[in-house]
Amino acid sequence: MNIGELAIIAVSGVVAVMILCTPVLMLYLIIRAFRGDGKRSGKTEAEETRLIQEIHHGLVKMERRIESLETLLLDADRTKRARFDRELSEE
Repeated sequence: MNIGELAIIAVSGVVAVMILCTPVLMLYLIIRAFRGDGKRSGKTEAEETRLIQEIHHGLVKMERRIESLETLLLDADRTKRARFDRELSEE
């Protein structure tokens, strides 16, 4: 297994964890919001809303970074294969 394959597996693992953790976190926050005893102030709700928006924004940025890394890794792998194919055809 080469470095490119390991990197793709690692990136895929991060994406899988992100995909699994996001709904669980959202479900937890929704359940917590409904179980509240009504004593929460508007300030607390605004803080939770801001926190959820920050989490969402961070996940969107992480998704973009992962897509960029996947693109770089796949392009590097294609370049290596093309170089290898050229060397084989020259022999």
